[in-house]
Amino acid sequence: MFNKIKFLPLLIVTLLVLQGTALAIEYEGVGASPAYPRENNERSQSIFIHSLEQGDLVEEGVKVVNNTEEVKTLMVYSADSTPSTDGGFACEQYSETKDQVGSWMDLSTEITLEPNSEEVVSFSIRVPDGTSVGEHDGCVVVQEKETAPQTAGSTINLATRVALRVAITVPGPEVFEKVAIAQTGVERNPEGGKALSVQVENMGNVAVDANIKIMVQNLFGMNVKTYGGIYPVLSNDKTVLNFDFKPTFWGGFYKADYKVEYHDKELDGASKWFFVTPSLYGI
Repeated sequence: MFNKIKFLPLLIVTLLVLQGTALAIEYEGVGASPAYPRENNERSQSIFIHSLEQGDLVEEGVKVVNNTEEVKTLMVYSADSTPSTDGGFACEQYSETKDQVGSWMDLSTEITLEPNSEEVVSFSIRVPDGTSVGEHDGCVVVQEKETAPQTAGSTINLATRVALRVAITVPGPEVFEKVAIAQTGVERNPEGGKALSVQVENMGNVAVDANIKIMVQNLFGMNVKTYGGIYPVLSNDKTVLNFDFKPTFWGGFYKADYKVEYHDKELDGASKWFFVTPSLYGI
C-alpha cells in the first residue's frame, strides 16, 4: 500500500513556491503549478491563494508536468501543513490524518503521465462553517509512486515529492499583521567562520512574505556580504534562518546588521559584532 512506502523526499520545493515572486514550477523532472493563476495576483502563479468566507467553495486545478523521458505514475493529494524544523513551512506525509486545510480539499488520486507530457487534476476547496478568521495553510502534493519492488534489507526508497502551498484567508475585522525580529545571533562554526542566524516571529493571523536580510560589514564600514531573500513568515509562527560566513584570509572584526521589510514596514534587529581568526598564511 502507498501509505506504507518509506521514502526520502528528493525534491521538496516548498521554499520556491512560498516566495511571492516565484513563478510556476516546471523543470527537468516532475513538476507542478497552479493550473489557473490569476493575472491580478502574481502569487497565484506559484501557490493556491484565496480569500474565502465560511462555507465558500472554489474550484481549482493543479497542472502536473512530466519533463522526463520515462512514464511516471504519480500520486496527487492534499495534506495538512506542519512547521519545519526551523519553524518554516512543510507538509505532512500521505499517510498522516488530515484534519486541517488538507481535509478541505477533495484531492486524492493517481495519474500516469507519458514522457514530456502534462495533465490538469481538478479539485475543490470548501471552507468549513465555524472556521476562525485569519489565514489557514495546507498543501497540494505530487509524489512519484514506487514501482520497483523492495529488496531484502532495504529501508528507504527514493521518491520525488513536489509540494505546493495552499493559503486560504477567512476575512474579518480581526485580521491583522504583527511581525518582529525575535532574535539575532552569531555563533562559531565548527567548520570555520561564523554561523549567522535570525529569528522572525509573526504574531498576527495572516502570513507575511518578508524580505529578510543579514548585511555584514568590515571594520571600515564596507559591506562585504549580504545574505537573505524573500521568505514566508506564517501566522502565529517563527521562521529561523541560518547562514554561513566563510573564513577570510585576513580575518578581523565584522558587524552583522539584521533587517526585515514587508509591505511598507521596515524592522531592524540588534547588530552583532564578531571576530574572525585570520588564516595561517594571513597571520
